[in-house]
Amino acid sequence: MDRAGHIDALLCRADSLLALYRRSGRRWRFPLVSLFANLWLARVLRWCPELRRIPPAARVLAAVLETNTAVHDALWRAWQVPGSAPALDSVLHAVRSGEPLSPHAHRALFVASLRWEQREIVEPAFAPVLVGLPGWMRVAMCWMPMRLASGWVLYRDFLDARARISATVQSYDRIGEIGWDTIEDRAALALRSLRGRV
Repeated sequence: MDRAGHIDALLCRADSLLALYRRSGRRWRFPLVSLFANLWLARVLRWCPELRRIPPAARVLAAVLETNTAVHDALWRAWQVPGSAPALDSVLHAVRSGEPLSPHAHRALFVASLRWEQREIVEPAFAPVLVGLPGWMRVAMCWMPMRLASGWVLYRDFLDARARISATVQSYDRIGEIGWDTIEDRAALALRSLRGRV
């Protein structure tokens, strides 16, 4: 797949995750936050097309794209097929219950979803790739900012799952100050903007 094809696929997955968030009655916030990783990757591919020509970077990029696809597919499968992701059963039961969710409950559901994603999908996919990276690239990844829902996030040790989870949860907490309706509007606006530049 060429660069434009990858960007278009990323934007389609972002659009799909936004639809999943809305289908959940805006109660499952993890898909909304996750879609911003798709938007960030689309921007990276647009701004830095030469990354695909650097072998170590190309390996990382391929792993990121595959992981991104796997997360999208697993989230939809968990929503559509109860029991397909046992670790998410309690999360989705709470989402589907229709009962009011406190801010604390929303946060707990998000953290549970994030830990599942990191444990079941991200870590197994990334570990083999990261082990073979040259030292300079491992250092660069530890200090690479990512633009997520609440703005720029710096994963000071991207190779450490606990550090990734901690930084993402901090980003989630900042969203509470911004407002979830605002974040949803930003996602929709970014999708429209990026689709005009593929």
